[in-house]
Amino acid sequence: MNFGFLNAIMLAGLAALVLPIIVHLISKRRFDVVDWGAMQFLELGRRMRRRVRLQDLLLMALRMALLGLLALGMARPWASGGFLQAFSPNDPRDIAIVIDGSYSMNWEGLGVTPRSSAIQRAHEILDACRPGDTVTLIDAREQPERVAGTPTSDLTFVRRALDTLPPATGTSDLAAAAADAVQTLAFTTNAKRHVIVLTDGQALPWLPANSSAWTNCDDLRRQLPIPLQMFAIDVTDGAVEADGNVFVDPLLLSRELAVPDFPVRIRTTLRQSGPEPIERKAWLELNGQRLDETTQTVTVPPHGRAPVEFEHRFAAAGSYVATVAVDQDDLPSDDRSPAALLVDQGLPVLLIDGDPQLDPVQSETFFLKAAFSPADNQAPWVIAETISGTGWSETDLQGRAVVFLCNVPRLDARQRAALKQFVTAGGGLVIAPGDRVVRAN
Repeated sequence: MNFGFLNAIMLAGLAALVLPIIVHLISKRRFDVVDWGAMQFLELGRRMRRRVRLQDLLLMALRMALLGLLALGMARPWASGGFLQAFSPNDPRDIAIVIDGSYSMNWEGLGVTPRSSAIQRAHEILDACRPGDTVTLIDAREQPERVAGTPTSDLTFVRRALDTLPPATGTSDLAAAAADAVQTLAFTTNAKRHVIVLTDGQALPWLPANSSAWTNCDDLRRQLPIPLQMFAIDVTDGAVEADGNVFVDPLLLSRELAVPDFPVRIRTTLRQSGPEPIERKAWLELNGQRLDETTQTVTVPPHGRAPVEFEHRFAAAGSYVATVAVDQDDLPSDDRSPAALLVDQGLPVLLIDGDPQLDPVQSETFFLKAAFSPADNQAPWVIAETISGTGWSETDLQGRAVVFLCNVPRLDARQRAALKQFVTAGGGLVIAPGDRVVRAN
């Protein structure tokens, strides 16, 4: 149902204001005058006739006012601004509160974060609500999250939702969140509708690149049958100074799997958007422990970036979390960037030589072992061991990942069973036949 159309029909009732005028004009039609001698004593004076005429006009105005008030009352008119709002201060409202959830809301330069200030401001809005008001709560993230998505008059529920909001992280799409709030209020019934955006005033959501999103939001607002007011409130009162903030980009690892004593390069970029160059100390942490010997001083140019690179050799196998960190500033959530990597021992490989020689170069496995584990490689990815093709047993297969049979003449029943169990358990088997291999009958 189109309530705006019905209201327009009701306002058309104001045309009834002309009825008292018509009645007044009809009542003044002329009558035949008959002279009668005694009437000279009843004629009204000029002052009295003026008074009677004024009374008629006042009576007509009163009738018009009554009809006008009746039409206005049935139409429930609204006012989008100006002095008319003073005449309806107690009308119920539908309110959508949008809270910025971007990581910059964690700024600590004022002792209390903008996120906390926004939540406190939202509580103040709830305190000012009157009976009949409804509230919707939206957490503006990269994708808007409706914490209290359906307009509700249960303010206790909204307060609980406010107090359990997760910490601010990542980026926020304020335009999308505002558009979501407008669409939510499109189906409410109160004549007053407000969207209140609580943010820290950072420029990113308002950049020209986002102008189309805000235009779309404004188009949605204009399509509503009842106008909607939108407010953007800087909860820091313009006190946030993010010019001195330096943040660390995600890490790039030369490899996520390494072996002990193998060099791993860890790269990242420091960025800042301030107008002056900023000098920061950057260092590498492993599993939360700072490596002081890796500390380096980096100068980040105005509105620019500076590359940072570390190289580290892990002494032992294990899982590690490598973190590049910088000196903490008023926005600590972006002062460090972690990445995980695994350090494992080299792949254990068993080479079974079916034709061992006194001269190692003449053996079946010499070049294969040299390829897997060069003599000058201090951190081999493959740890190869060579044994004779005769006399080996299942014990020699334990702890191996791959087994190579290099020109092995034959396998006895026990060796065949051991290899079958090894492959079944997930081991790898490579058979390289040669001139010594005996064909089975």
